[in-house]
Amino acid sequence: MAFVSIALSGGLLFGLCLGPAGATRSTRPSASTIDAVEYELRLSDVGGAIGIGALNHGMGMGTGLIAADYDNDGDVDLFVPSGVGFACQLYRNDGGVFTEIAVASGITDLDNARSALWFDADGDDLLDLVIQYDQFQIPGVIGARTIALYQQQADHSFVEVTVGSGLDLMPLLAAQTHGGAMCAGDLTGDGRLDLVVTTWDEGAWIFRNDGGMMFTDITGDSPLAGAGGAYWQALMFDQEGDGDLDVFLAHDFLPNTMLENDGTGVFIDSAVALGLDTSFNEMGATLGDCDNDGDFDLYVTNLFGNPSGIPEHNVFFTKSNTTIGYDEEAVALGVDNGGWGWGTVFVDFDNDGKLDLAEVNAIEFGGADVPWKLWMNRGPMVGTPVYVAEEEAIGFGFDDYGSALVDVDFDRDGDLDLIVTVMNGPVRVLESNVAEVRPGNRWLVVRPRMPGTNNTRAIGAVVTIRTGSVDRMRLISAGTSFMAQVPAEAHFGIGQHTMIDEVVVKWPDGTQTVLTDVLPGQVLDVVPVVPRKGPALRELIRSKVRTR
Repeated sequence: MAFVSIALSGGLLFGLCLGPAGATRSTRPSASTIDAVEYELRLSDVGGAIGIGALNHGMGMGTGLIAADYDNDGDVDLFVPSGVGFACQLYRNDGGVFTEIAVASGITDLDNARSALWFDADGDDLLDLVIQYDQFQIPGVIGARTIALYQQQADHSFVEVTVGSGLDLMPLLAAQTHGGAMCAGDLTGDGRLDLVVTTWDEGAWIFRNDGGMMFTDITGDSPLAGAGGAYWQALMFDQEGDGDLDVFLAHDFLPNTMLENDGTGVFIDSAVALGLDTSFNEMGATLGDCDNDGDFDLYVTNLFGNPSGIPEHNVFFTKSNTTIGYDEEAVALGVDNGGWGWGTVFVDFDNDGKLDLAEVNAIEFGGADVPWKLWMNRGPMVGTPVYVAEEEAIGFGFDDYGSALVDVDFDRDGDLDLIVTVMNGPVRVLESNVAEVRPGNRWLVVRPRMPGTNNTRAIGAVVTIRTGSVDRMRLISAGTSFMAQVPAEAHFGIGQHTMIDEVVVKWPDGTQTVLTDVLPGQVLDVVPVVPRKGPALRELIRSKVRTR
C-alpha cells in the first residue's frame, strides 16, 4: 500500500458540462451487431470458493444483502440477514476471501431477520448496524421485536443498544406483515444520519437521529403518518437540487411516494407533480446518471404483464428536458420486461464510462419467463442510452429467484462484481473478468470521508469526475436496490483515458473539493478541505493506491 500526494486545484467547480438537450435517440442494435469480442466478458460464480456459505433465509418474498467496509481495512464486507432459528451472517473480507464471524462478533439473535443497514449512527467512524425483523409466513411464531440496533465497538465487535434508543418504539409487526427496506441520510440538516424504515402492509417510518444512539419517530409530521401501505425500497437523494435529501419510496399496488424535504425534515409528497406516481407493483429501485447529462435517473422494478388487468412493467424515470419532473421511458429504452423484478443496480460493468443496468427477478413466483437481466449500454457517451440484453452471453442469465442485488468490487481488482441473495438457493458471488479482458478500460474509486463529523461516510455527497468533455456522476448513499446497500464509495469506469482531468466532491453541506490531474487505477480517499497553512494542508487529501 502506497500513499501519494494530490495537489488541490486553484478554484472550485461550480457548473457541470451537460449533454445536449433533447439528444436524438439512437437505434437499438441487435446482439448480432455487437463485436464478438464483447462475449469475452464473463461472470463466474465463486461464492463457495471464497468462503460464502448457504443462505438461511426466512419464508417470504425476499431477503436483504448489505455491503460496506465495516472494519475500515479497505476491503468490502457483507452482511446477510437470516430467517428464524438461524443467526445472521457477517462475512469479513480479507483480500477477497471471506470468513463468517457474526456470532463471534456479538450478533447472535435468532429472530426472523429480513433486511439490514450499515450506518455510522454516532459519528465515531465505526459503522453501526440496524436489522429489521418481521412476522411473515411463520404460523405460530411471533418475534419479539421489529428493529435491533447494534453499536460497533473499537475492536469491531457489536453490542446491542436497541432498548431505550427510540427505535424500540417501532410497533411489533402483525402476523403476515413483511419487513421492507431501510435507508439513511441527514434529513433534518443537523449532520446526523436519520433512518427511514419501510414495511410491506403496515407503512413506513422516519426516525430522527438525536445523537448518542438515540432516535425520535417523526413520521407523524410527514405524509406517511397513518397512511399504512405496502412499501419496498426507499432511496434518499437531493431530487430538486436544493441542498437537502428527499426520499423516494417504491409502493406495491398504489402510487409511489416522493417525500420532498424542506431541509429540516418537513415533507410534502411531490410524486404526482414530478410524474413519479406510477401505480404498478414497484419493488426495487436504483439511481444513476445513465446518460451522463448531469442529473440522476431512477429505475424501479415491477411485475411484467397484466396480473391485475392493467399492463405493468419496470419503469425508467429520466429527468425531463421540458418540465421540472420526469419522463417514464422504460418501453422506449427496451428495459421494461424484467419478469417479476426485485433487486436492481446501475453499474458500469465493463468500465467503458457508461452505466449499464442489472436486474434480478423471480421466475417461479409467477412473472414472465425471462432470465435475470444485464442490459449493456451500447449508446453514446453522452445522451440517450442504448441498452442491449447480454446476460446470457456474460453469465448473468440465471433462472433463480433473485432477491437483493449489489455491485461490489470485492477483490479490489478494479471491476465491479455482482452479488445476489437467491431465495431457496445460495448467495451468488459473481466475479467479473473485465479487469483481465479489458485492461485498457481504466477505473477510479473515490471514497469521500468526513472525519470528526456525525456523517463520517459522507452519505449524501455527490462525486463527479471529468475526462475531456464528459462528466460522470455518482451518489454516496446508504440503502438501494432491494433491501440492499452498496459501499459508500463511487466507482467510475473511464474507458481508454489515462488521466482524470477533475474529481469534484460536493459535500452534503454544499461545499466542494476539487482535485485535478488524478491518475486512474486507485482508491482515492478525499476529505473536506479546511483552510490551513504549511505541511498540514498536504495531509488533507491522500490517495490510497492498491495494486494487485
